[in-house]
Amino acid sequence: MSATLTAADQALELLDAMDLLFNETKVAEERRGELRVPFFRPVSVTIEGQPFGSIAAFSRDLSPLGIGLVHNVPLETGEVVVSVPVADDQPLHFRTEICWAQPFGKDWYISGGRFLSVVPSPYEKNQDA
Repeated sequence: MSATLTAADQALELLDAMDLLFNETKVAEERRGELRVPFFRPVSVTIEGQPFGSIAAFSRDLSPLGIGLVHNVPLETGEVVVSVPVADDQPLHFRTEICWAQPFGKDWYISGGRFLSVVPSPYEKNQDA
């Protein structure tokens, strides 16, 4: 931004930049079939058969049918268990199909998952073994 811009020009430049961001957001929302609400909290993603077990992630948004995630480990499409902490209770565990995943900046990824069912803790099997 140049120092020679008037306050009005600076305001218009800011509005143009914000309009660009909002239009980018609208395109992403139009692909969704369900209304999503912002839902930002730490979650864990358990991938059966992987040597590292669960990965730490953050939820981005939530709908009755699915969840958006942000993580620093790439995820493949397929089934996982997403564990979501709930206040002072035990976390809820959802068998979730990761429908898509893509890079989101340097060493970060975003993905979208569709809930399939509520399941017991993914760790209970390991405790019995």
